[in-house]
Amino acid sequence: MSLTGRRWGWAMYDWANSAFATTVMAGFFPVFFKRYWNAGVPVTESTFRLGLANSMASLLIVLTAGSGVRQGSTGQSGSRPARVDG
Repeated sequence: MSLTGRRWGWAMYDWANSAFATTVMAGFFPVFFKRYWNAGVPVTESTFRLGLANSMASLLIVLTAGSGVRQGSTGQSGSRPARVDG
């Protein structure tokens, strides 16, 4: 299978964006959260607050993304697979 320029570009963008998001969410955000928003708070409480913030953000995504998921699944219900390069 040969990758066209657009597909290769999309693959590289997706790869780089995934690495960036993972680094920010797993590496930088917890440190930033602890140092600036929970300065002087015990470690157990700041960890609880970080978990609570992540849980609330996840719940917000679940509640607001429901219609988009349904639209995406019905958009790909045809007999042909979805094209990557549009």
